[in-house]
Amino acid sequence: MKIINNISEVRQLSDELFIHYTGSMLGIACKATNQEGINKINIIKERPDSKSMILLFDSLSTIINELELDISKKNIYRFLKNIWPSNTTIILPNNNAKYDHLAIEGKLAVRIPTDKLLRHFLEYHGPIVSTSVNKANSKPIDTVQEIESVFANEFDYAILPLNFQRASNAQSTIIDISQNSLTIVRPGSVSQSIIESVWNEVKICFACVANVCRSPVAEYYARYSMNIPDRNLVFSSCGYLKEGKPVSKNSAIVLLAWGIDASDHLSRQLTKEILQENDYIFALTKEIKEVLLKLFPTAQDKIFFLGEITGTNTNIEDPFSMDLMHYYDMAGIVKHEVDKLAVIIENRDI
Repeated sequence: MKIINNISEVRQLSDELFIHYTGSMLGIACKATNQEGINKINIIKERPDSKSMILLFDSLSTIINELELDISKKNIYRFLKNIWPSNTTIILPNNNAKYDHLAIEGKLAVRIPTDKLLRHFLEYHGPIVSTSVNKANSKPIDTVQEIESVFANEFDYAILPLNFQRASNAQSTIIDISQNSLTIVRPGSVSQSIIESVWNEVKICFACVANVCRSPVAEYYARYSMNIPDRNLVFSSCGYLKEGKPVSKNSAIVLLAWGIDASDHLSRQLTKEILQENDYIFALTKEIKEVLLKLFPTAQDKIFFLGEITGTNTNIEDPFSMDLMHYYDMAGIVKHEVDKLAVIIENRDI
């Protein structure tokens, strides 16, 4: 069996069967739309046609496009973005008739593999179906030598990382989130505690201009007020001007009136690192959102106007250089918006 370590050696996928490495197991694969190939795999493995196979994709964006997923469910999108790539197979609804032959009750088992070579292959050749390399009721094979011994010349080639020797055969954890709830279908190498941590944790950064008046009030009030069971909430704030300034005097007074001490606050400027470490950047006005998107045009899946999330469409205007009463007015609007956000988080809508 030919071993391929460079995807440029593979012609356009058609009807071939091949071996691949997911990052934990060796698998048998063919093009996802190749029904004849799928039937042949079942014959080779001596297993019933009714048994499901896993669909492997290169990226979340491809999955969203191919399965026509509803990404308005921000909680689901956030979870998928944070859990993959990993040895985690996720049951998702299928909305594309092209994959109906693989669906069971309208659902598909989907994964983004950890092996970079395989993801690169999938990027160029599209999704594949995958199943373990073994006969029915036998343990999965973990070396190329044993594959050749058991299956002779059944496969066209093996696409494997350079210097591959043996697979760990760590099973993927299978979870179902198709109903916007988390169900462990089969325990595997990714622990339930890790999966639940990703499912339950939400990191939110509030953004204004200088990160000294409005966004610190939102951050510190959210920290103080939100205590939602089963959710691990992490709040921070930022701006887009020069960083390192303390919270404004009047914002500090307003927070102290609520029993909140913000004396440790230093302003931060939004960076790629802050973007990466947060699930959402909530701008406090539409204009701030537009400025942030001009600075980070590829972050449309993270940067939102808070008012569009809460449904109020309310801009929280800057009270800078105004008297204390204007800060109290601003803080009242912040409180209203953050309280609405708390309900959205509790309902797992983000």
